[in-house]
Amino acid sequence: MVIRIRSPNGTHRYDVSPTDDLAELIGKILIDCPEADPRTLALSNQPRGGEKLVSNVSGSCSQLGIKHGDLLFASYKPSDGEVTGVPAQAPTITTEVGQILASSSHENRKPSNQAWKDVKELDIDQILEKEDGKIPRNRDGKFCRHGDKSMCDYCMPLEPYDPSFHTERAIKHLSYQAFLRKLNAATNKPETGASYIPPLEELDYKVVIPCPTASHAPFPAGICSKCQPSAITLQLQPYRMVDHVEFATPALIENMLVFWRKTGCQRFGYMLGRYERYDQVPLGIKAVVEAIHEPPQQGELDGIQIASLSGLHVVGMVYTDLTPDDSSEEAKAAGKVMYKRHAQSFFLSSLETIFAAHQQANRQNPSRFSASGKFSSKFVTCTITGNQEGGIDVRAYQASDQAVAMVKADMIEASVDPGTVRLKDDEQQEGQLSTRARYIPDVFYRYKNKYGIDIKENAKPCFPVDYLLVSLTHGFPDAPSPLFCTPTPFAIENRAGLHDQSMELITNKIRPVLQNFTNPFSSLQTSNDSKGKGKEQDDGDDHLSELQVYLSDWHLLTFIDSIGIFDRSDIVHLINFAVCRDPERLHSTAQSLFQTNSWQTLLAIVAESGSSSGPTNGVGQSSIGESREVQQDSFPVDSIHHDDLNLNDSHIVPDELNCPHCTFVNPSGTVDCSVCGLPLS
Repeated sequence: MVIRIRSPNGTHRYDVSPTDDLAELIGKILIDCPEADPRTLALSNQPRGGEKLVSNVSGSCSQLGIKHGDLLFASYKPSDGEVTGVPAQAPTITTEVGQILASSSHENRKPSNQAWKDVKELDIDQILEKEDGKIPRNRDGKFCRHGDKSMCDYCMPLEPYDPSFHTERAIKHLSYQAFLRKLNAATNKPETGASYIPPLEELDYKVVIPCPTASHAPFPAGICSKCQPSAITLQLQPYRMVDHVEFATPALIENMLVFWRKTGCQRFGYMLGRYERYDQVPLGIKAVVEAIHEPPQQGELDGIQIASLSGLHVVGMVYTDLTPDDSSEEAKAAGKVMYKRHAQSFFLSSLETIFAAHQQANRQNPSRFSASGKFSSKFVTCTITGNQEGGIDVRAYQASDQAVAMVKADMIEASVDPGTVRLKDDEQQEGQLSTRARYIPDVFYRYKNKYGIDIKENAKPCFPVDYLLVSLTHGFPDAPSPLFCTPTPFAIENRAGLHDQSMELITNKIRPVLQNFTNPFSSLQTSNDSKGKGKEQDDGDDHLSELQVYLSDWHLLTFIDSIGIFDRSDIVHLINFAVCRDPERLHSTAQSLFQTNSWQTLLAIVAESGSSSGPTNGVGQSSIGESREVQQDSFPVDSIHHDDLNLNDSHIVPDELNCPHCTFVNPSGTVDCSVCGLPLS
């Protein structure tokens, strides 16, 4: 039978059986009223008066006199937070209600009314939201008829979304913050005293499950106009989440090209950086790329922990698409590459666009202006490819919000033609003749023909991929100041055979850096001569800066983190020292690093690898002392503590090999250490 429930959220219909317990009906009511406090939920058969708390009522629907077609009125008080289950204080609301809520919580796609209030936005969004954002204009000598301290329509500041300003400067897309100001001005009117409504709404092309009307079985068993998505009209996105991509140094791109030049293979990497203000666009945002991490090319990297420790985010991905131009001897001699991506072919293939949409869907942008607390994504996609002159250039794009929504709804797939996207078939699943795999609404796209007439065409079976792309600008700073500024870059990860990373590379390169290095903290405390003290401090600062510059290498830091020499708590001090650009904080960050056991372990490994007569099977305290005497003129091994390197452990099993360099216990039969990579004998 069908029971109608009228609540502050509207009227809903529920299918229940006369023998069903009242708890099942209550569970369905709470799904449509997520803000309700179950302890205050009351039902009545009249609009005013006669309410009875459901916690005081028990029995089946037929026992309580509820019949088919009855209209009941529900009242409640809102709870402090989102309801995730039924409190234990309601004794007659059984655990069955909680099970119903839990099983349907993933299908209930109504966001919490308070979700947008608790969102932690990105720092750049918080900064731009506090700014006025208006575009200043000078006094017009031709039209202005007022004094210098007055203002008129010809010289008053423009809104950041003013169309004439963008047209004059050939700015194709509004910035995200400018688009937000435009949308918010049309949605909310503070002067009217109306309640605030989040202006942004995520696109969703999925079938609503369960149906809001509750008049039929959930999809795919049933569907109606209330739960099916509306027809989609594809259009170019008027805004972009990121306006510009800035590479901190050209060496980032050059490192990608080195791999292609030496192997002829393409390369993929994740761009790590931060978001900053972009002054060329009103309220613009640019992604500053400080490093490119190249994951194993056979699989995708899910996340990079060390990036967050250095204040960086995964801002995008970059890959090469380069083919040598063999069309003529002149082109081959000049080393030109083919010009493959242009208006007559494609800018980003359908497969690349869908992959970019997947990446953006996994990295959504937090926003307090969206009811769901998130909107779109700032993840960008860059391709390194050939340009019209046969040179190498970078192109930056984003998948549109419509592309991300269509990928989430499993509506599109790559086509044989890279310039077109194919809509998937709305067909029955193989082996399930009564169940459809997906629901594909009508999709259209607009374009102007050669006569300038606006044409609306059906997108089935294919449509141009350009409707799913948003183009970005890119460039390099005039005065580069990269976060990682080492002059001797470390080998890049996951380039086996071309760039091999090993502990030996670290020890060989850090030993000259540590030569004549003195600890500035201990030396300054023991020095009594003021003149000598100043000279000693200057020398210490120079050596300290030299060490800091050497460690300022993303690939070096990730390798040190991967081999396990540094604990998770100690790696923070290493990164803080490596990326420190404040001379006043350099001493404090260095002191924090030098006091860690992990740093002493690294110094011990460097000392042992540099000794002329290294031990063959284990290292005792006496051998470490001898190596210190040999290397005393090279670096400050006096800071190495014996207790940190005590390898005479009686609990070591005889059939295991103790590494003489890093103290790691390796299984019997191991030739090279599993941690530092140095030989065990």
